[in-house]
Amino acid sequence: MPLTEHETKLDKYNMWVNVRDQPSYDKKGKLDTIVHVYRNITERKRIEELTMEKQAAEEANRLKSEFINNISHEIRTPLTSILGFAETIQRMIRKNQAIEKIPMAVNKVINSGMHLLQLINDLLDISRIEAGKMELKLEPIKLKNILDELDFLRDPQYNKKISS
Repeated sequence: MPLTEHETKLDKYNMWVNVRDQPSYDKKGKLDTIVHVYRNITERKRIEELTMEKQAAEEANRLKSEFINNISHEIRTPLTSILGFAETIQRMIRKNQAIEKIPMAVNKVINSGMHLLQLINDLLDISRIEAGKMELKLEPIKLKNILDELDFLRDPQYNKKISS
């Protein structure tokens, strides 16, 4: 019988032990006795547990930072669009130019503002879900409508088109 070693939790005592079984043989090579050596490893297990909890907390913090970085970009995009359209409208009014294009620009400002509001509402919903104050409700969406709404945000030529 070879030397064996294992770890086990003694729930009754709320402790962890390392158990080492050392066989002893007589002169004929026959198993004579087995010595069981128990070593309390509760503190080591607690440190391992704390280390894993710390790593999980660090990962959660990293993911939260990544989320904040991504969402700030998502919020900044429609806000930049709103400001750009508003400035374009302001220039057009000041110069009394292309008045007929103002309604289209106003619609883009409104659409960007609605998109921004939806992003903020989504953030608040996530916060409520995490706090256990809101049930998740799945609904079908029309992806084409969403992509159509966002398409103009990606077009760097849009401001040039609207102001010319």
